[in-house]
Amino acid sequence: MIKLIEEFLQDKPGYLKEGAKRLKVIIYNRLNKEVTVEECRQAVRNIKFNKENKATELISNTDIPEGFKIKSKWQSASGEWLMSLEPIKDSIEKEVIDYTEAFKTIISTHKHGTLIKPEVCARDLDLKVWMSDKHVGSMGSQDNEYDEFEFALRMNKVLEYIFDLVAEHGPFKTITIADLGDALDGMDSMTVSRKHKLKQNMNNIEAFEVYFAEHKIFFDRLFKSGAASNYNVWEVTNANHDGDFGYVCKRALMAYIEGVYPEVEVVNFPDFMGCIQHEGIDYILSHGKDKENRFKGLPLFPNPQVESFIEAYLKRMNIPRQARVRLIKGDLHQYCIAPCKNIETYKTVPSMMGTTDWILTNFEMTSAGVAYEILDLNTRVISEAIIQL
Repeated sequence: MIKLIEEFLQDKPGYLKEGAKRLKVIIYNRLNKEVTVEECRQAVRNIKFNKENKATELISNTDIPEGFKIKSKWQSASGEWLMSLEPIKDSIEKEVIDYTEAFKTIISTHKHGTLIKPEVCARDLDLKVWMSDKHVGSMGSQDNEYDEFEFALRMNKVLEYIFDLVAEHGPFKTITIADLGDALDGMDSMTVSRKHKLKQNMNNIEAFEVYFAEHKIFFDRLFKSGAASNYNVWEVTNANHDGDFGYVCKRALMAYIEGVYPEVEVVNFPDFMGCIQHEGIDYILSHGKDKENRFKGLPLFPNPQVESFIEAYLKRMNIPRQARVRLIKGDLHQYCIAPCKNIETYKTVPSMMGTTDWILTNFEMTSAGVAYEILDLNTRVISEAIIQL
């Protein structure tokens, strides 16, 4: 009877997956033969054993390439034995790239830049320039033509305005250039969430090249101008449009500045909110919306929930209540200084790009600009304004 069951299973291999009890009933219904459960179980074992032998014979007669092993083997509907291969992990030679050394090699091709100090004694004034939402790669809007040439003009306009401030006030003790995020419009014409399609006029490589080249020109001119005795560069690298793409682009720029102008203090802010103390003031920097966790960005006017969130952040960072705290953010493409509980200033800075068709449709026309502030280190008074672009 076992031979009879084997012949049936070889002709109908689909029934091999059935249990022995079920197979006993099938044999009776199909062949009108009484068999036992144990006979069915033994027939199935014999069939599977023969399959393994045939599979082993296939393997022994097949030349397996060096460095590979069998991943799986199976029998086709026609009865032909087939198998798939995969590489043996230990045989894969992994190329280990030391990116830190690669960066050092790249930077070493540049001679150290000469950071020129002021010819006259710098005044006790501190200048901070707040840039945000450059969105390099964005197409702008029908009322705001925005491409690599327009971006270059706007970067130059900011630089010339700084030089005008130097002409008016004299050299500064310190100039800080801060970028509050979304310097790039987004990778692959998408925001970080990959849900928002963007109108762009550059691919990823072009956007990086334009971003890096224009910032290199900007900082080379600034650091060799004698506009200040000291310089800081603060970079927020966590934003909702450019995300990790922006992080990588900014890290390349930061590596250039650190390598060529080692006297410049460069600070990276990779979190949703970061804090730094400068000239006795605690600055909290944020893009206003992050790349991953925030389901709502920081609003133009802080509500009680946002005020509680900021208060909790101050406690977590051990910033005392009596501290002078200024929160500076971007994201909303508008300029606004709003009252906020427990801190001196809650400021949203304008966008260097300005408006897009999406912004026009959903909100309103927003003007391109850059915010700045001047701290008198003697009176501790801060004057602030914007540069219209």
